[in-house]
Amino acid sequence: EGAAKETGLPHGYHSGMRILLVGEGNLSFALALTTLFDGDGSNLLVTSFDRQRIARAAYPYCEDVEESLTESGAAVVFDVDVEEPDALRGGFDRIVFNFPDAGANQDMLGAFFDSAKGLLRRNGEVHVATQRGQGIEVASAWNVTGVAARHGLVYRASLDFEPGAFPGYEHYR
Repeated sequence: EGAAKETGLPHGYHSGMRILLVGEGNLSFALALTTLFDGDGSNLLVTSFDRQRIARAAYPYCEDVEESLTESGAAVVFDVDVEEPDALRGGFDRIVFNFPDAGANQDMLGAFFDSAKGLLRRNGEVHVATQRGQGIEVASAWNVTGVAARHGLVYRASLDFEPGAFPGYEHYR
């Protein structure tokens, strides 16, 4: 919350941060960040598990969003597995994994955390947003903080994800 007060933007994000987004489906979160950053996506690396052809077929407007992101300076890479993003170059201030697929599990999350550690700058952070459903927080069921700790990451805080704070963001399954 302190970082958000410093920048005035949700979760303290700002355009000067080097941010890796993993598991982006329709790319709308990335586009929301570029909107918040006054059109500057030069420090964003946006990755999707899907192949480009699959993403474009699955998500309405994906091709247009991809084009907008590229024009903003963001890099968009398809066919990236969150468990093996080692081909990516590190030095990220934030690594963001919003709403992992419902089929994901603690093993996948652990492998992601292991990979993320090698991609972070000193004092960098990993942000994982999970869904709440039927009165039970999915993060608790997945034990996100416990898995992170077992993989050498330190829990700092839990923040509510407010979709309305990210202009144009659409959670899409």
